[in-house]
Amino acid sequence: MIEEVGDKMPTVNLNKKRVLKYLGRKIDDGVLKEKIPMIGTDLENITKDEIIVEIFPNRPDMLSEEGFARALKGFLSIETGLKDYKIRKSGYKIIVDKSVSMRPYTACAIVKNIKFNDERIQQIMQIQEKLAITHGRNRKKSAYGLYPLKGINFPVHYVAKDPKKIKFTPLGFKQEMSATEVEQVHPKGKEYKHIAEGWSKYPFFIDGKDNIMCMLPYTNSEDTGKIDENTEEVFIECTGVDLQNVMIALNMFVTLLADMGGIVYSIDIVYPNKTITTPNIAPKKMILNIDYVNKLLGLDLKPKEVKNYLEMMRFGVKGNSKKLQVMVPCYRTDILHPIDLVEDVAIAYGYENFKEELPEVATIGEENSKTVFARKVAEVCVGLELLECLSYHLTSENILFEKTNRKEKETVRTSNSVNEDYNVLRNSLLPGLMKILSENTRHEYPQKLFEIGSVIKPNQKSETKVEENVHLSVVVANKDANFTEIKAILDAVFRAIGVSYKLKEKNHGPFTPGRSADILIGNTIIGEIGEIHPQVIINFGMEVPVIGFEINLEDVFSVDSGDDAKELKNMQSNEVIKGISSNALFYTKPYDTAFSATVTKIKGKEVVLDKTLFYPEGGGVPSDTGQINDSTVVDVRKDGDQIVHVLKAVPLFMVGDKIKGIINWDRRYKLMRLHTAIHLVGNIYSKLFGKLAIVGSNVSEDKSRVDLTTEKFTAEDLENIEKQMKKDIVADLKIKCWDDGKKKDFRWSQIGDYAPIPCGGLHVKSTKEIGKVKLKKKAIGKGKIRIECI
Repeated sequence: MIEEVGDKMPTVNLNKKRVLKYLGRKIDDGVLKEKIPMIGTDLENITKDEIIVEIFPNRPDMLSEEGFARALKGFLSIETGLKDYKIRKSGYKIIVDKSVSMRPYTACAIVKNIKFNDERIQQIMQIQEKLAITHGRNRKKSAYGLYPLKGINFPVHYVAKDPKKIKFTPLGFKQEMSATEVEQVHPKGKEYKHIAEGWSKYPFFIDGKDNIMCMLPYTNSEDTGKIDENTEEVFIECTGVDLQNVMIALNMFVTLLADMGGIVYSIDIVYPNKTITTPNIAPKKMILNIDYVNKLLGLDLKPKEVKNYLEMMRFGVKGNSKKLQVMVPCYRTDILHPIDLVEDVAIAYGYENFKEELPEVATIGEENSKTVFARKVAEVCVGLELLECLSYHLTSENILFEKTNRKEKETVRTSNSVNEDYNVLRNSLLPGLMKILSENTRHEYPQKLFEIGSVIKPNQKSETKVEENVHLSVVVANKDANFTEIKAILDAVFRAIGVSYKLKEKNHGPFTPGRSADILIGNTIIGEIGEIHPQVIINFGMEVPVIGFEINLEDVFSVDSGDDAKELKNMQSNEVIKGISSNALFYTKPYDTAFSATVTKIKGKEVVLDKTLFYPEGGGVPSDTGQINDSTVVDVRKDGDQIVHVLKAVPLFMVGDKIKGIINWDRRYKLMRLHTAIHLVGNIYSKLFGKLAIVGSNVSEDKSRVDLTTEKFTAEDLENIEKQMKKDIVADLKIKCWDDGKKKDFRWSQIGDYAPIPCGGLHVKSTKEIGKVKLKKKAIGKGKIRIECI
């Protein structure tokens, strides 16, 4: 039994006894519970009589006990490799008439030696319906019928007829009725009426004695299409709009019935211009590179091991070298690319056998930088009072080329498209926006639209044979629309993203000659702009002028020509930005926690402000963290005359925006206290023991340390430093910090009357703020010690 609940995958209640019979051995429930989830299904439960599983949509071949057992048999190594199915010739023919243009393809077969009972009939009916919903796309792409062979007279004709002139008794009914009534009264007629919308004729299977076998896409005839317990031989037909689809569906049925013990016979399908024989159960051949498998899985499998794993998944395999020839079973609809074979190798190898490994690099998930850039451009367009639109990727050549007066180019077409209005993938956004304008002529003007979306064109060099780019297109319809207005919008967009462009006059198909131009960055053409040609406006049924432009945002993002374009390209690079000075508020106002500033530079996640409270990392002291607007600051560094703020993600604000910065004060204050504390340790050491020879120091939120070179340092020495330190803290010594008057970027700090020392870090105002501390000593090598302040 098959059922669906809500949005869940189909739940299949398999007869446990029958599954074990097909497996050919008794298997403990514990083993079944362990192995079944590993073959690409979700096990819900195993009872005394049933195995209840959820079958993934890509494996409809496992919807039956036979198909499920076939897969499990291989996974358990009971029977591996490609299963061999034999086909005999029946000599029968199906004559396909050219009138069935609405559903032009069919694949048929005969299966004999089947023993039906009520349970098996119900099982096949449910599988038939489930395949029609999934593989057949709810009967839109294909539908299937099974009939008792007895009583069918060959040749059978597949022909379209006027339903008003056809009468038959539909399955489940007792009275004969006209075919037009079937659509009104039969449950399947009501359910699938939308598929046949607009049909003046309907496809029928009619046998050699003019008996109606079925009316598509609805129902079989009660007289010739009802299977019962006495049926031993069946005729199977699969019809649809795609030949490959119906061939695969037929293969699923005949292999299912063959696993039930049936004997399969082929039928000749006679089309007006050719004859084919179905079913064709020859396996599809694919080449699998062993290095490709190991690279993707992170393993070091030998060819023989990969061969064994593939055979466990019921593939045929030839060869024992770096490249294997894999025979894909005729019922496996999900194997489209070598990557699918790799997935099955992983399943057979066992996901539980993959060793967990920590990556050698740490990464932080973030939005794709190009997506962020496109969103910023969209925000600019919204700010210009443009209305954002989203149109279909599928369109027609009439819209793309004829109506828009664009030169026809090679496009990515859909195969066997049902609707000619949606048969190609768009290679431009402008035609789609024109179509939207044409559908909204009843609304007031001006109408200002923009769209940011993907355009697709063929590219034989790519793996998918297509190339996808993100474009921006803007159109404005208004009685006063002119070139100056659309150029002003283009100016505003490029000014907001900080890029210079230029125009070069050129006549384009959609635009008026003399009122259109190429858009260039440097010497690279990245788009086109102009007043829409009057003929194009007429073609779309409009009466007001239209202006527009379209640019390739991928080119704007990555083009390498001209200073501004290079700067934009560098927005996502890891190179250091140079040449901008920052006002260091952290020196003048170290106890402030918030500030306002202006953004002067953005490069990916790196931001420069005209002033900042964020202290940059340096001298063993880590940087501040905090927020700039809604963006998290994870690091700050000094580079030349500027301070660079590194964010967790690419910011939403732009150059020139006013921002609010907030530092993590708790972290800042801990660092200031521990920084001052370790300086006090150094001062006291020099006072008690003479010259201080520092070889390293570091400050963190938990502790600070100083590494010293010394010949002898005892526990008593450390105790004396700690005693003096406590006295100095209680004494509340004042701390001063100042810039050197002669040396640029050179600062001093002084605790009380101790000697001044060079230091560019931040300190508390007095020793009392250090609070309670404890000192520890560690030997870190011959003649070296480490004093830690905790």
